[in-house]
Amino acid sequence: MLWTFFFLLFLHFRCISSKLVTTIIDDAFAGDTQSSITYSPLAAWLQGSASNHGRITPDATQAQDGTWHDATDDTTPDHDGTTPTFMEITFEGTGIDVRCIIANNETPSASIPAFTGTKANYSFFIDSVPQNQDYVHEAGTTGDVFLYNTSVFSTNTLSTGPHTLKLLLNGGPEVNGSVLLLFDYAIVTSDDETSDEPGPSAGQSASPTPSMPANPSSSSSISLSSAHKSNLEVGAIVGGLVGGLTLVLLLLCFWLCRKRKRAHPPPYPPTTSVSSLPISYKPTVFDPEENATYRTAFVPP
Repeated sequence: MLWTFFFLLFLHFRCISSKLVTTIIDDAFAGDTQSSITYSPLAAWLQGSASNHGRITPDATQAQDGTWHDATDDTTPDHDGTTPTFMEITFEGTGIDVRCIIANNETPSASIPAFTGTKANYSFFIDSVPQNQDYVHEAGTTGDVFLYNTSVFSTNTLSTGPHTLKLLLNGGPEVNGSVLLLFDYAIVTSDDETSDEPGPSAGQSASPTPSMPANPSSSSSISLSSAHKSNLEVGAIVGGLVGGLTLVLLLLCFWLCRKRKRAHPPPYPPTTSVSSLPISYKPTVFDPEENATYRTAFVPP
């Protein structure tokens, strides 16, 4: 019972010492020892900002850090889809959430020039394994021109360690309409099993995690560094810690009660000593007449 108590106590403090952290990787992030972004083919991608719009012109103030990278399947050298257009993100963590700006209104305007593809059709791979979570969106003729801060892929069941995510534009003759991608940023989740506050790494700055709009079409602006870590309070962890501590205390009380009972056993009923019992003694009188065996002839000397 005692070893069980110490084992549960160890698990309790282990949970306390681990914390969930997030890393925001912007499209313009130059890369470090843990994260990087690769765009291929490089000639198919343009970086957009308030001063350099790229192919189309979304609101730069609503983009993460004011920048994005855009590409279409029509920008590949052969224009027939045989040269894949894709991007890869290398990261270390247990989850990743890819956020993009989605064209939602194909009506030609100052933001989306005529004959510009607006279809969203993307496939995703984790460590070269297809995820079967394609994202498809067809732009209409009404509504907001762009949907900002839209999650196009998300997973949080990865093993701890380095991973590579590949986002592939599904273009070519088999896709009706040109495919457009405006990558904004990605959120990487990892489990930091240290009790000390993590310091900012290269190319990162510590700051609170922003609250992301629940509605993909929300136009709330997010002001963040290109990549940063921050603590993420999780109610489930707190509830688990409280429940674990309660269980430890109950087991400790049970163990102490058992130990006390063994140290002080209940008294048994009193026993009577044999020496204290009264003994009825009746002497036996020998009568030679009753038993002839004991008769002997007496011969005087």
